[in-house]
Amino acid sequence: MTYPLRATALALLLLAGCATSTIDEPVKPATISLVPGADAPLSSSVTLRFDSIADSRCPPNVLCVWAGTVAYHFTLSSRKGKEAMRLEMGDSFDSVHLPGVRIELGSAFPGPVKALGETSSPHPVSLSIVRF
Repeated sequence: MTYPLRATALALLLLAGCATSTIDEPVKPATISLVPGADAPLSSSVTLRFDSIADSRCPPNVLCVWAGTVAYHFTLSSRKGKEAMRLEMGDSFDSVHLPGVRIELGSAFPGPVKALGETSSPHPVSLSIVRF
């Protein structure tokens, strides 16, 4: 194979590799606020979705053996796949698909505990996206 032909073949291979790349764009540090069911783009190829809230706190006027907790469920989607995460107050999540990216639960205002049978209204949750 002659030199110009080799260079052309190499250039075509490099271009083909770029077109099928599974590398995600870098995620920049940020603070975001989400409500259940909302998505937030962290880069052009990475999205964070607030899936649901699991609130097991004791309702008013009920005697409970356990006080309960509030947990927030998210899905981090990238070209490498999806990662489910469950965060409670003070928790953080280190991404497997995005090395060096940590998601920390910031302020969350779960609102008052509702009586049995009542549903609570959606409330925003603040998340910090950090690089480490």
